[in-house]
Amino acid sequence: MATAASRETRVWEDLRKQARKHEGELDVKLAAYGKLCSSFDGGRGRGSGSTADQVTNKIAKQKAREIEALLQLLADINHDMSGVIAGVADSRSHTLARHRDILQDLTQVGML
Repeated sequence: MATAASRETRVWEDLRKQARKHEGELDVKLAAYGKLCSSFDGGRGRGSGSTADQVTNKIAKQKAREIEALLQLLADINHDMSGVIAGVADSRSHTLARHRDILQDLTQVGML
């Protein structure tokens, strides 16, 4: 039978893995979004009402919604991680602080 501490450790590790996975997904999506937006900005001389511009704009909005959803999911995971270690000062506190910093960085990049 697993102890409460081992269950807590397992929950922590699962959340940490989810956070790392979603941070990686956000890196990829933000890079693709930046590339998409730069190609869209580069095409301004063709006429802003072209079908290609409208399609690119629609795709960019969809990608932005995906990024926002992932940012919220990552914020929720960080919140859950803080609940697991509430009141405990160990190495996990440092890990959580790092995940919060990463979320802050990704949020700022997403806002640009």
